[in-house]
Amino acid sequence: MSNKSKIEWTDRTWNPTIGCTRVSEGCRHCYAETMAARVANAAQERARRGEDLTPVQRAYQNVVVWERGKRGGPTDDTDKAMPKWSGNIELPEDRLTDPLRWPKPCRIFVDSMTDLFHESIPFEFIDKVFAIMALCPQHTFQILTKRPERMAEYLIDVERSHKFTCEICNRLEAEDRNPLHWNSYAKWPLPNVWLGTSVEDQDAADERIPYLLRCPAAVRFLSCEPLLGEVVVQRFLKRTTKHHMSVSIEGALRNRSFDGFTDDNGKLMSKKAVEAELYRLHSEGKKLLPMANCPDFDDQTGCPVHTLPRVDWVICGAESGPNARPMHPDWPRSLRDQCVAAGVPFFFKQWGEWLDWCNYPEAGIDDGDGPEKPTRFVTVLWNADAHKFEDVGHPDWYDAEGWGEGYVAMGRVGKKAAGRILDGRTWDEFPEGEE
Repeated sequence: MSNKSKIEWTDRTWNPTIGCTRVSEGCRHCYAETMAARVANAAQERARRGEDLTPVQRAYQNVVVWERGKRGGPTDDTDKAMPKWSGNIELPEDRLTDPLRWPKPCRIFVDSMTDLFHESIPFEFIDKVFAIMALCPQHTFQILTKRPERMAEYLIDVERSHKFTCEICNRLEAEDRNPLHWNSYAKWPLPNVWLGTSVEDQDAADERIPYLLRCPAAVRFLSCEPLLGEVVVQRFLKRTTKHHMSVSIEGALRNRSFDGFTDDNGKLMSKKAVEAELYRLHSEGKKLLPMANCPDFDDQTGCPVHTLPRVDWVICGAESGPNARPMHPDWPRSLRDQCVAAGVPFFFKQWGEWLDWCNYPEAGIDDGDGPEKPTRFVTVLWNADAHKFEDVGHPDWYDAEGWGEGYVAMGRVGKKAAGRILDGRTWDEFPEGEE
């Protein structure tokens, strides 16, 4: 399989792990699952011919199975055989060092066919992946996960920097390089690693983005693809500051202000206990007491103004493939407008298989029929009351007059024809300095 990618926001893919499992609605029509099944089938055919399999081919045979089940599009409930992740995860060592052999700087999408932070992938193996990324400072690595809670668990581990450094030394030695040079690479967080999480709807945004913001990273990004509903993320885009208030210990003693203090367990303290504690702190030379938990609080100077982390980049796109679900045109527009207002780069990847009737002329699509004849494209109509698209087949164009004000009709024109133009232009923005 080629490492060069057709994904618009990256240059190459690197899959040091193989296999995955579905976790949310965005996984329903998983392209990686289908592609993995193709590789597994090709490997099976080679085995039938008595040909030897590579370790990667054997690995793919172990991570997918075929079964019968419903796997239709927005209106298709046809039963048919479908590929499904088996639940097994493979960690082929021969793929781990691929980026070391790519001298030309490029953006690399890590685990495009799976999830580096899958619960079955041990942190010890992830250490190895991060060590390889550290040894390739010429590249920019883009990690995208639907499991940001596990990514946060990994990255904020107090022992992580030490474990990561040890793995860098191991890898330098394995590559016949001087392990004493580890300090040239052991920067934490790695400046060439971007961390992202997938967001397909508002529930996913509210659940996953807070975990992403806990992760130390050079760049944090969202991939809103497949976008299955309107998503409001504005509060995560604006860079804000926060200053923790403090109490003057000497002033509280002078004014006998002992109300409202709590102990470490959050229990309200008696005035007598507060007075005794303040006198103790004063005797130790402390001047200020924080009114909120602050790891950087100084009892002499107080709390510095903190810059809270934000999302630095947003990717948006619709689903593609035979069972792709349409994306309402207002959903990507809303995301774009939120990004523009916050000064955050926005990347519109694709319309997927479906396009709004109103955008046909802009996309250069010739329907091939007169204004009062049926369209040649299967069409779905947005039902605002039910908040979903409904199949209307091949309607006559003039029927649109009876669809009501504000209707949205999406025709299945194919990914290439639908393109990636949003309101007259492409949106190919990257984080600053990375265009």
